[in-house]
Amino acid sequence: MSGASSPKIAAMGASPRISGTSTPVEGHKKDNKNLWHQLKHAVVEHHRSVNNAYQACYGGGRN
Repeated sequence: MSGASSPKIAAMGASPRISGTSTPVEGHKKDNKNLWHQLKHAVVEHHRSVNNAYQACYGGGRN
């Protein structure tokens, strides 16, 4: 039985190779920075909504 017939092995072998240096291209840095900003914003919004839901259910909670 050949290892290439396995979906897991076939998927692992199909990974693209990046040539050149491991340093990100300037455009990728900008994309990563934007993605990080969006993630932080989503986390803050999530915490605000959780805090508001807690306050609605249990009252102020803080003195």
